[in-house]
Amino acid sequence: MNKNTKRKTAFFCCVILAVAAFFGGNHYSVFAETITQDLVEIDDGFYERLEDDEISLTGIENTDTIRKIIKKEKPKTVELCSCTINAPTLFDGLPIENLRFKVASVKAQRLIMPEGLFELTFENCDAEENQNFRFLKGQNYSAITFRRMDIDNLKFMKGIGTIESLYFDNTSIGSLEGIDTVKKIYSLELSYTGLDDISPLDGNIDLKCLTLHETNVDDVSPLANTNISSLELFGSPIKSYEPLTRMDSLKELSASDNEMSYDPEVEAALISKLGSSPWKKDAAKIKEKVQTIAKEITDGSMTEREKIKAITLYIMDHLTYDYRINKDDDLIMEYNDHRLEYALEDKGICINYAKLAQALFTEAGIENYTQMSATHIWNVIKMDGEYYSHDITLLDMDNDKEGSDAVCWNLYYLCKWDKNDFPESPIPSQLYNELREKEGFFKFTTDPDDDKFYDELTTVPVSRETTGVTAALETSSGSRANKAVICGFIAAAIVIVATVTVVVIKKKKQPTAEAENKSDIGEKSE
Repeated sequence: MNKNTKRKTAFFCCVILAVAAFFGGNHYSVFAETITQDLVEIDDGFYERLEDDEISLTGIENTDTIRKIIKKEKPKTVELCSCTINAPTLFDGLPIENLRFKVASVKAQRLIMPEGLFELTFENCDAEENQNFRFLKGQNYSAITFRRMDIDNLKFMKGIGTIESLYFDNTSIGSLEGIDTVKKIYSLELSYTGLDDISPLDGNIDLKCLTLHETNVDDVSPLANTNISSLELFGSPIKSYEPLTRMDSLKELSASDNEMSYDPEVEAALISKLGSSPWKKDAAKIKEKVQTIAKEITDGSMTEREKIKAITLYIMDHLTYDYRINKDDDLIMEYNDHRLEYALEDKGICINYAKLAQALFTEAGIENYTQMSATHIWNVIKMDGEYYSHDITLLDMDNDKEGSDAVCWNLYYLCKWDKNDFPESPIPSQLYNELREKEGFFKFTTDPDDDKFYDELTTVPVSRETTGVTAALETSSGSRANKAVICGFIAAAIVIVATVTVVVIKKKKQPTAEAENKSDIGEKSE
């Protein structure tokens, strides 16, 4: 047999095998195409090997295909992005320890979970599209996490068995109503949520660990009748820790970033009970200093607007944004761990600006909240019965010559944001849901003519030395117009320079007639 005959025979065999595979139903093996070492396109989607024991599947609608991939790769962690799950036995018998649903939709009435499943996560999943998670009922879980989702209450959890750990992260959860319908929950964590009421926990005898991290909970009295042994209250505006002194079960307590709730008598009682203070050693000094500042720059005769302006100008005059964080992640953590402490030392980042503002606004009797995105935090203020977004960090950076991210400051002083872009936590969920229903609420006021607070801001009667950062705030409307004119000239100059540059480059690269013809042909073919 010559070489040509061998090649023809080999080719013919390959064709036969491919056809047999296709009609034999092994659709997966035929249409899988490795794009890179870790990315494989298959059917109507693709999957990616993230780690040695972790894969991510995206856009795959065929349940059989999903199961074949998992059986082939044998991952411990499976992430399903924009996938539809129809088969209740999809994960049955598979060695999955961590299962994540991202923008996924479970259509199956019941979903049998892997026997060795440790953590189940839902992220950006629509509750309605997922049948309000009814497929979770009748089973026990080690850990369930809900992240970046709108959840009104916990009534949907009725019928679920024991949950070792339940987490809500960056979730607009309105209420804990319905938590008592779960058989047992041993650990509950609420981080970056709008929750402001934990009364449904009153009398819960099964809960052992509770974490309230950046919530709006200010009353912990419902916890006095629980069996919680470990309690972490980080960044939540607790008014009084006195109810915790009556908790016989409490063994561990952390109260980071809660200096304004410091009480020496409560501290003594908690030290006697727990052996240590939940507050930092300088908590008393920090609280006293904040209260002193508030008394110095505001008083009872001032309107809410005047108080807001006075506090804003004080912070802008005193705090200096530390741009070193762009190259130092450890410094970011340092500022986060000592929020008010660094703010009172006149330095920090957005978290320090926002937390000092929150403390001063509260002392001045102004209803306010902190609001955050993935990379930034600012304040929401109630003034004259209306709620406004108030970003002192960006207001200060706009007037800071060292700042690399200059913005139009008038967008950040008592302004309203587009409700569609407004983050969902941790402003109180009930309030957030009410406000976003209002037509036009949270709308940017980009037009200078609509900036009704500008004149009031620039004429605030605050006794202080006018320096660098706040000098721009005290300019007249006329200077504001001059700024706009200057910006216009700069923009025009940039356009002119860019145009001249392009022309010069084109002249230097004049092609020959033959090359031009080829270029024209190429352009037409494109």
